[in-house]
Amino acid sequence: MSYAFDLHESIYGSEPYNTTNCKIPSNRTTTQLKQNGYVKQFLQQNGEQRFDAHFKVLLLGNSGVGKTSILRALVGETFYQTTISTIGIDLIKRIFTVGNHRVQLEVWDTAGQEQYHSIVSLHFREAKCFIIVYDVTDIESFEQIRKYWLRSVDEHMDDAVPVIFVANKIDMIKDKRVSTEQGQQLTSQQAAHGFFETSAKTGKNIQNLFQAVAECMVSTWGAPKRWYEINTEGNNNLDPWSNSYNHRHKDTVQLDQKRAPNKVQCCLTH
Repeated sequence: MSYAFDLHESIYGSEPYNTTNCKIPSNRTTTQLKQNGYVKQFLQQNGEQRFDAHFKVLLLGNSGVGKTSILRALVGETFYQTTISTIGIDLIKRIFTVGNHRVQLEVWDTAGQEQYHSIVSLHFREAKCFIIVYDVTDIESFEQIRKYWLRSVDEHMDDAVPVIFVANKIDMIKDKRVSTEQGQQLTSQQAAHGFFETSAKTGKNIQNLFQAVAECMVSTWGAPKRWYEINTEGNNNLDPWSNSYNHRHKDTVQLDQKRAPNKVQCCLTH
């Protein structure tokens, strides 16, 4: 079972309208080590905030589409009808479980105003996923995905990275200007990795969105072997989650050794 730590396993029982193209990694066998209680003991002694892989994720989109509210919904904060626009960059970190892996997503909330675009693009470096958000009540925010945001990603990234589209504010049914079909069509045309309709106000699909991102990150970029798969000799003198341990152990699969997807000119399709 996959879920996020410190978050509800299901919010309103909602499902994405269109699943991602990423395959969920299968669980690895750890029965023997789990039976002897070593895994549980280590977690109790060293805290629950350990993780196996870390991924930088950027939230992009016009000002006012609800990026900050989406992050607030993710961490369980109260929704505010009026939110001050983000100036510069803000971020949160959350750990998700994917198979046997604990994956930390570092989600960057970026400013959508045009005057901050140059600042935002500076933070594209080392990003492993882009979540591009639009407001279903604002047709311009949808059109800007193709006109600006996808072009900006293509311009500043040397390698292809997963892109997921998010149609936010679906609770505002009477004011909806962008249909579900339009969002799905854009997703297909641009070969994006997923499409979600969300409501930061009600929390609908927020949990599903970021769980799917975590699964997509492991599927696309890979993840190190779990410490209890590597440490078969029972040597618990090393901290299996520390950077120094992972970099010096010969059996560790580093993320940058995984073959990244080939860059394709998917962002400029008309």
